[in-house]
Amino acid sequence: MIAKVNKLNLTSNLVNFFYDNKLFLSKSGNLRPAIFLDRDGVVIKEKHYISLRKDVELEYGVNKLFNLANSLNIAVIIITNQSGIARGLFKWDDYLEVTDEMLKKINQQNTLIAIFANGLNSEGPLHSWRKPSPLMIKNASFNLKIDLSKSIIIGDRLTDLISGLNAGIRNLIHIKTGYGISERKKIQMYFDNLDDNVKKPFYINNFSDESLKFIEKFFKS
Repeated sequence: MIAKVNKLNLTSNLVNFFYDNKLFLSKSGNLRPAIFLDRDGVVIKEKHYISLRKDVELEYGVNKLFNLANSLNIAVIIITNQSGIARGLFKWDDYLEVTDEMLKKINQQNTLIAIFANGLNSEGPLHSWRKPSPLMIKNASFNLKIDLSKSIIIGDRLTDLISGLNAGIRNLIHIKTGYGISERKKIQMYFDNLDDNVKKPFYINNFSDESLKFIEKFFKS
């Protein structure tokens, strides 16, 4: 079932809360783990400022990832920079059309409880939601009762992983889809230069069966 997209804020930030999802709120009130995902290049194929419904394609294995999260009862949260809005390349209504098509292509019972987006470019305010800022993740953690220490973030760019790290997520996964091929070496160099007590990212090529088994093992351990 596709949950209704809720427009909450159409300034520089937008949140879609999927209130009808079975995991939207923690039934016990306790903190719970989540899978944080970048959107472009991770959930859907990178199309360079995608704005048209017809251009939406899921990345390889994404449906299997959502199936896994559903079977484990793990909440999924998407966090995405949409600088094309600040650049005047598309509008929030276009973004919502792409979101709706993405949800239709996922087209299954899932545990996607929220999408946090910002429409800022690199010239935006310093303390904004734009990654590598951790504020989208922190906002999700506060409002949706997420235990960041038991969560993972999967991204194709260094900014995705830095935002997770600065929010308090220790379990970082870099995927080679989207910009992942061009960013892999930069990411490895960045984390090699950090203190030894900072956990290095895990590296996967895509959402293959092997990668999904690794993610499953993490949440079952």
